[in-house]
Amino acid sequence: MSFKKWAAAGAVVIVLGGGYTAYRFTKGDDTPVTAPADPAPSKPSDNTATPQPAPENNGTTPSNDTNSPKPAEGGTTTPDSNTNSDLITLSAFSGSGSYPLKGNAFGNNSFQLERIDWSESSKTLSFVGKMRAFEAVGYFRVRDKNKVVIESESPIKASAGAPEWGTIKADLALVPEYKGQPLFVDFYTKSAKDGSRTDMLTVKLQLQ
Repeated sequence: MSFKKWAAAGAVVIVLGGGYTAYRFTKGDDTPVTAPADPAPSKPSDNTATPQPAPENNGTTPSNDTNSPKPAEGGTTTPDSNTNSDLITLSAFSGSGSYPLKGNAFGNNSFQLERIDWSESSKTLSFVGKMRAFEAVGYFRVRDKNKVVIESESPIKASAGAPEWGTIKADLALVPEYKGQPLFVDFYTKSAKDGSRTDMLTVKLQLQ
């Protein structure tokens, strides 16, 4: 072999030997080298929407409770079943006439008042209706605007006793002192046990 061929072959060996040495130096062994895992978790991109907290009620927006009206306590009232809340005005001191009494205010368990009659000639105010009372006996009285009794208790006799309804007529004298002032005419029965007033029904009048 000539010197040139021998030198070329030696150069190839040197180059191959140096490359192998460099490869072993960088690898350290035959195990392939892999990149280490990234220990930090991935973060969402900036385009991911972040939920926002709901706005707090600062008092400027009324709640549903304020928009829904609530009835006031005791807002619905019921008239006293024993007292007619309306004042009845009658021209009883001039002429004669009749006034019908209609509605629940003029009836209860013992009385069903139907009308008021008056006569100029007799100077009398008469309450006509029906009554259901023990032994067919009831009572009435008159009080003034201060609830003071000005006409003492008078008996009423019905045409029939309980449990039947009997017709009644209660007469009240038209005295001058009654003119122009409110009057409370009370109708009631009495307990057979202790004599206490029961089933009181009141008619409010003003006589002219």
